[in-house]
Amino acid sequence: MAGRAMWKAAVEFGEVRIPVKMYAAIREQRVQFHLLHDKDKTRLQQQWFCELEGKPVDREDVVRGAQIDEDKYVVLEPEELQSLEPETSRSIQVSTFVKADQVDARYCDHPYYLGPDGQDEHYAALAKVLRDSGMAGLCTWTVRKRSYTGLLRCISGPLELVTLRPADEVRAVKDLSLPDAKVSARELKTAQYLVNELSAPFQPAEHRDEFTQALQELVAAKAAGRKIPIRKAPKKAAVAPDRLLETLEKSVAAAQKARKHAA
Repeated sequence: MAGRAMWKAAVEFGEVRIPVKMYAAIREQRVQFHLLHDKDKTRLQQQWFCELEGKPVDREDVVRGAQIDEDKYVVLEPEELQSLEPETSRSIQVSTFVKADQVDARYCDHPYYLGPDGQDEHYAALAKVLRDSGMAGLCTWTVRKRSYTGLLRCISGPLELVTLRPADEVRAVKDLSLPDAKVSARELKTAQYLVNELSAPFQPAEHRDEFTQALQELVAAKAAGRKIPIRKAPKKAAVAPDRLLETLEKSVAAAQKARKHAA
């Protein structure tokens, strides 16, 4: 697998131990901003400031505190925090296997690739079993003084390791106050027809972050000394409830026209 490995470990379950290398699966394309002094365009440095004394504070006089009430904090010493840090391990310990499609997508956080690091046959066997069975392993590991819970799976190609969010971070639908709206049979039929007209295979390459791309082009243009005109984004009005059917029918007609043109 091309690219530089982030971490070496071993997938372990039962008596099985398979060495692996972890690779980043996400490559963010964000524009990095810095705060500059408007006068001379030099970078600004952050400085800690005490609101009570009204003066700057040296870095060695800064402590960490957890807020427990309004304007009330518990100070935590570095030694106390270090005593809670888990030891880094080279083991990705699988506790159980579950159906991969039973894991709600809301729990999935950050994906990584796992490539073989020796014992290629064992690695390939595990990848094939998970891919063919649709199973995934619930596992835990510790790296850089932080413990993770994740999902070991194989959709196609290499093994993937996806970090999972804790259950208390995912909001339950029952906690939301959602209206119980009534829709006519004709509106449902038209909406279903529109969905069918717009149905197509998922093509990831067709979906881009247009804002980031435009921002990168803006930075490049300004760096080249070109002046860029400011454009205002058009505002779209919300669909009135009593015009839903009319809007759906117009959307169907537009979709049919676009499909004929593409054909």
